[in-house]
Amino acid sequence: QRKIGERMLRAAAENTHRAAQQARKDYLANPTPDAKKYYVDLYKKAASLYKQFIETYPTAEESYEFTYRLGETSFFSEQYIESITYYKWVRDHRELSERRFEKAAKSIVQAYEKEIEQQVKAGTLTEPPVPTLEELKKLPAPIRAKPVPELYAKLRQSYDEYQRLVNEPQTAPNMGLRAALVSYRFYDLGDAEKRFQFVLGRFCGTEQAIKAKDAVLAIYEVQGQSAKFKSTNQSFIDKKCGSDEQIALAKSQNQAREFRDAEDLFKAKNYDKAAIAFYKYYKTAKPDDPSLPIALYNSAIAYERSGRPKTAVYLFQEFTSNPQKKFRQSEYYVEALFLTAKAQQKAFDNDGAVGTYLQTERVAAERGRKPPPGKRSLKQIRLDSLYNAALLREIDRVYKDPRRARGTGAASLYKKYADLESDQRRKDRAYWQIAQVWRSAGDVRKMDRAFADWRRKFGRAQGNENDYVASYYLTAKLYQKKGYKRDTGKMKDATVKAWATVGRPQQSLASDMAAEFEFEKANAYYLKYFDPWKIKRAPRTEKEAKRVLDQLNKISDNTKAKFDALAKYNSSFWSQAALVKIGDVRFFQALKLQQAPVPKEILRFDEKYPDREILLKYEEAIEQRTKPLTEAAKVQWERVAAAAKRAGVSNKWTKLAQERLHDFVSQDEFPVLRDELVDGTTRP
Repeated sequence: QRKIGERMLRAAAENTHRAAQQARKDYLANPTPDAKKYYVDLYKKAASLYKQFIETYPTAEESYEFTYRLGETSFFSEQYIESITYYKWVRDHRELSERRFEKAAKSIVQAYEKEIEQQVKAGTLTEPPVPTLEELKKLPAPIRAKPVPELYAKLRQSYDEYQRLVNEPQTAPNMGLRAALVSYRFYDLGDAEKRFQFVLGRFCGTEQAIKAKDAVLAIYEVQGQSAKFKSTNQSFIDKKCGSDEQIALAKSQNQAREFRDAEDLFKAKNYDKAAIAFYKYYKTAKPDDPSLPIALYNSAIAYERSGRPKTAVYLFQEFTSNPQKKFRQSEYYVEALFLTAKAQQKAFDNDGAVGTYLQTERVAAERGRKPPPGKRSLKQIRLDSLYNAALLREIDRVYKDPRRARGTGAASLYKKYADLESDQRRKDRAYWQIAQVWRSAGDVRKMDRAFADWRRKFGRAQGNENDYVASYYLTAKLYQKKGYKRDTGKMKDATVKAWATVGRPQQSLASDMAAEFEFEKANAYYLKYFDPWKIKRAPRTEKEAKRVLDQLNKISDNTKAKFDALAKYNSSFWSQAALVKIGDVRFFQALKLQQAPVPKEILRFDEKYPDREILLKYEEAIEQRTKPLTEAAKVQWERVAAAAKRAGVSNKWTKLAQERLHDFVSQDEFPVLRDELVDGTTRP
C-alpha cells in the first residue's frame, strides 16, 4: 500500500511539473497575463507535491532529484527565496550526487538576482546605479559607505560562495566582478577595492579583469592614492592582462606628471607627464603662438591614452569650442571632435558620445575641411562616426528615431552609414544590421521590409547563403511570436524556397532552417491525417476489407513520403527527427491494423465452422501483414540510436528513438538509461 501511495504521489508531482513546463513554453510563445498565472500556479502545485513527497518519503531514492526539482518549481513559481533553501541543500550534499551541484550553485545566484529584480520592479527595493568617477568626485570626502540591504548582501555572498565552490573559469570572473559591484554601488569602496583587485589578479586577461582595473583605478583616483594607482597599472602591465593598446594606456597612466620637454615625453609614451606639460604650454604661451592648437590637442590625446577619458573630453571640448580661426581650421579639429566622442563613449556617456559623433560627421563633410594627419581620411572619419553612433544607439535600445531628433535612431544611422560606405561587404553588413535592429525592437513589419531590402541588394552575394535563408527564417519566427499565422506560413514556405534558391546547400545553417519548417509541415500532416485515422467498424466483405486496407496504406505512405522528403537537406538533427517519425508511421500503421475490428464474415464463419480455425488464420494473416511494418519501424529507430551513439550526441529525437525501441521492441535489448539511485537521503 505504501509503494502504491509513493508511486501515485511521485507521478502526480512529475506530471504536474511537466504540465507546468509546457504551460510556460506556451506562455513564452504567446505571453498573456492569464497564461502566466496558469503556469505559475502549476509550478506552485508541483512544488507542493514535491515537498509533500519528500516529507512523506524522506529516504526515497528520488529525494535528491526531487529536492532539486522543488527548487526549480519554486523558482519558476516566483518563490525565489524559498527556492534557495532547496538549491543550497542540493549544492551542499555533493556526497549524495554531483549531478545537480553546479546547476544548483548557479541557481542560488539567479534566485537572488530574480528576487531583487522583482522587488525593484515592485518598488520595495531600490538598485543604486554603478557610480561614475565624476559622481564619486562630487561626494563629500571621505566617502562613506551606504548600508547594504540584506538581500544585496546575500546576493554578494552567493557570488562569493559560487567562486569558492565551483571550478568554472568561464563564470567565475563575472561572479567576482558582480560581487565587487554590489559593494561599489553602495560606496563601500574598501570592500570593493579588495574585490576588484581579486578579480584583476585572479582573472588576468579577461574582460572582467579590465573592468575591475578601471573601477579600482577610479577608487584610487577619487581617494588620491597615486601609489596604489601606479602599482595596480604596473601589475596589469607586467602580467600582460590586456591588449597592446590597453597595456599602452596603462603604461601612459603611470608616467610621471611633470616633465621638461613635452614633445619628447609624448614620443617616449610618458603620457601623464606629456599631458601636463602640453597643457601648461597651452596656458602659458602667447595668444598668437601658432602651436597652441597642437599643444592643446596633444594634451588631450595624452590624457586619453593615460586612461583619463573625462579629462580628455574636457580638453577636446575646449579645443572644439575655441572660436579662433587657427583652432576651427586646424587639421586636428575633426579628429578632436571624434576623440571627444570616443572619450565620452569610454566614460559611458553614450548620449553625449552620439551627439558628438554626429557633429563630427557633419563637420568632416564640410567643403574645404583639412584632412587630419595620419592614415584616416575625412570620409573614413565620417564612416567611423556614423557607425559608432549607430552602434551606441543600438546598445541603448534607441531603435527608432527620437521624436525631436529625426534620423538619429539606430536604424536610420545604419542606413546613413550604408549609403556612404563604398566597401560592398561593409555596406552589406550595415543593411543586414538594420533588419536586426527592427528584430530587437520587435517590429516585425519593418524587419520584414528591411530583410527584403537587404535581399534585393546583397542576398545573392557569395557567402550570404546562410543569411539569405535566415532572413526568411528569422522573419517567420517573429511573425509566429507575434501571432500572425498567415504571414508565418508564408515566411516558412519562403524559407524552404530560399534554401533551393541558394543552391540547396546541405549540412549547413541554411539546410537546418529550411528542414525545421518542412518537418513542421510533415508533422502537422501526421497529426491531422495519420494519427487520428482508424478502422472504426469491421468490414462486411472481403472487397470492403481490401478497400479499408488500401486507405490505410495510402495515408501511411503519404505521411511517410513527407518525412522522406527531409533527406534532401542532410540536416543531422532534422534527419534524425524524420527517421523517428517514419518509424512511428510504420509502427502505428501496424497497430491500427491490429486494432481493427474483426470482419463480421470471419466471426460468422468461425462460429459456424469452429474446427477450421478461421479466426486464428485471420489473426495469423494480420500478423504477417504487420510484422514487416514493425520491423521497418525498428530499423528506422535503430538507425537513429546507432548514429547518435557513434557521434556521441543526445537530443530529443535520439532519446525518443531509444524509448521507442525500449517500449515497443525489447526492454532488455534496448535499455533506457536511468539516473543513478541514491539511498540514505535526508530531507532538507
